[in-house]
Amino acid sequence: MSLRQLDRSSDLPMEPGLRAAREQAFLGEMDRLAGWFPKASTWGEDYQNLRPSLDAEIVSPEYGRESFRREVVRRLVETAAAIAANKPAGASHARVAAIIDWPLLVGSEICVFFDRAYEHDFAPETEREHGRSYWPGGWVSSEEPEGNLFDQLDIPMPSGFAARGIALTEYSKDTDHTYRYERWVAMETLERIA
Repeated sequence: MSLRQLDRSSDLPMEPGLRAAREQAFLGEMDRLAGWFPKASTWGEDYQNLRPSLDAEIVSPEYGRESFRREVVRRLVETAAAIAANKPAGASHARVAAIIDWPLLVGSEICVFFDRAYEHDFAPETEREHGRSYWPGGWVSSEEPEGNLFDQLDIPMPSGFAARGIALTEYSKDTDHTYRYERWVAMETLERIA
């Protein structure tokens, strides 16, 4: 599904000053998040996540600048690595990941997983079984992506991190539309947190 199909109200290009301000706001938010780690009171939960302000008008393939879209992916991965470096001793079981929805980027987030069973489905080490699943509102199928997003964007993995992606095709009966996207996870490796 294209962004234009999601929001037909913004067919005009964004004013350059506003675009620059929103891009800078995102970068500033990433700088602030790099010093974060969830409070100890949340360490018994499945996970804690951060969804940065990713304005579709600055990150989508239709409206965003390619150089900034690449910077968003790079900053998500680097911020996840910075958060992992902030991990207190009592949270050594936690595993930090950047989860990137490509190409729209809007649903991307940084997660700190505390529950190993919950984290398993996201882990780069987990073998994927592909196929199609149905639900009353449609279906989704998965397969291996054609290439590595991080290699394509020339974004290196931080030390102690690994990445894996999945290509998804989803059909919604509500919109009668089929759309394709990839979900990439850049996550701490088990060796790093053992």
